[in-house]
Amino acid sequence: MWNELKDKSIESCVQSCQVAYTVSKRILECLAEAQANRQYDQVAFCWKFISLLWSTTRIKYDEFSAYVIQHIDQYLIKSEKEIKNTNDQQQKKNPKATKESSNIKEECTLKCVRDDNKLGLYLNYGVKIFRYRPIDFEELTIMCDMPRTIMSISIIMRASWTSFYDFTAGTYFPYFVVGGVVNVELFSFPSLPRSAKKWVIRQIYSIENTLDRKPYPEPNSQNVNPLKVIYKLPDYVFIPETDTILKVGYWDFKQKQWAFDGIEEIKFDKPIRNLSFTTVRLAPLALLFDRATDFPYKSWKVRCVNKEVAIVDIVTKRTNFSFEIGCGYAKLIDRMDNEFSHLINKEFTSPGTLLYELLACGVNLIPLAEDTQLKYQNAKEIPAEERAILDIVKCVDGFAFRSSKWNPTLDKNQIIIKVRENLEYDREFHEDHEKEWTYMMWYANKCHLVSTKDTDEKCDPRIKEGEVAHACLQITLEKYAKEMALQRCGLLSQSLFFETLTKFLRMTRLIAYS
Repeated sequence: MWNELKDKSIESCVQSCQVAYTVSKRILECLAEAQANRQYDQVAFCWKFISLLWSTTRIKYDEFSAYVIQHIDQYLIKSEKEIKNTNDQQQKKNPKATKESSNIKEECTLKCVRDDNKLGLYLNYGVKIFRYRPIDFEELTIMCDMPRTIMSISIIMRASWTSFYDFTAGTYFPYFVVGGVVNVELFSFPSLPRSAKKWVIRQIYSIENTLDRKPYPEPNSQNVNPLKVIYKLPDYVFIPETDTILKVGYWDFKQKQWAFDGIEEIKFDKPIRNLSFTTVRLAPLALLFDRATDFPYKSWKVRCVNKEVAIVDIVTKRTNFSFEIGCGYAKLIDRMDNEFSHLINKEFTSPGTLLYELLACGVNLIPLAEDTQLKYQNAKEIPAEERAILDIVKCVDGFAFRSSKWNPTLDKNQIIIKVRENLEYDREFHEDHEKEWTYMMWYANKCHLVSTKDTDEKCDPRIKEGEVAHACLQITLEKYAKEMALQRCGLLSQSLFFETLTKFLRMTRLIAYS
């Protein structure tokens, strides 16, 4: 039904696309829930509808742009006030001038901005050669050079920005978009309609024929002048000082992938958040991060600080994050960065929703199965990971868990984690010595104690002497743990807390990617 509605104002077009994005965010929440439950058929189903909404946004942009081109005279005609001002200016410059100014504007710009999409149309009717200058869409915070080859002809430039993109929805790529997609396009200027008495005769073509796209560079061009593009990254995009080498890519419609050739002089002005670069082609452009920018993780901790309240600390390749996981909620804590101000201490009913919000900020804590093949071949197999997750979740009220440096050195079906009692709900232990920790080994169907330590020169994954393997952690620790710690394991009253923490550990894959 939305697709059938025709927008006749830029405000209506952009607002309807904003509503579509809001709907897609709700679907993304369902997608995150399905991903946390490892229901991958539902994940694909959700991506299908999200992609449909996003692609329809581009169609709405085209429909409105075609409407503007078909009625371009209505946007270029000067008002009586504008004509008077122009005549007054001419009189000041040349008091003897008697010729009145044309009632047609030489240029006109339409602009509209919403939270998640921006659209601007620059209509240049003037045919005189003007000085070489970039086209500034001002409120859109987008600026692009006009190609020298078309500076002296009538032309239409369209600039758009969307915080979302439909090119890779549901398809794996080793990079992900940060800060949205900017798209600058050029269209031929149409012939103005003819007037006959009280009638206006205008030619109405299909959208495809109306939008006569002018590619840059033109086919078979040999000398292509690079164009400078500047746009402002949203306030929520996180780029640490250590990220000195940034990648900007363009979407190659033929190859259906992001490409990087021809884009140079990439600079990020952090105080004003402007990203600038030069490009030899006009196409959808975006700042791209490697999917493995933040994983494999360096280390992590999971422990309860109160009943049904766990703190998860993650040390990534770039920075540290702390999360509070409670009964039916997850939230980001202990961050002072302005980029995360909209997320800090905000409770999300779905851990996956919070993690996808971080992904939009440029922090990827959602490894996918494809990352195992391309980015981190030592990731643990899901059956062993699932066995460890279920044990950690059931026992976290009485025990603290921490990553071991030996975990990535073991086979994919072996997981080793450090465990110790936490009866006082300590976030940090005053006496945190190696001897206080017990090392556990998990497989897909069992777990057992091992005698190795992080301080050892080599890892000995063999079962601890005198021990046997068991089906779950609670039974394995019966001889070593206090009764109170064991009694606090697997309480049915904490099922919602268990479910929330399980989803978080599944989405982040802390155990598999550390």
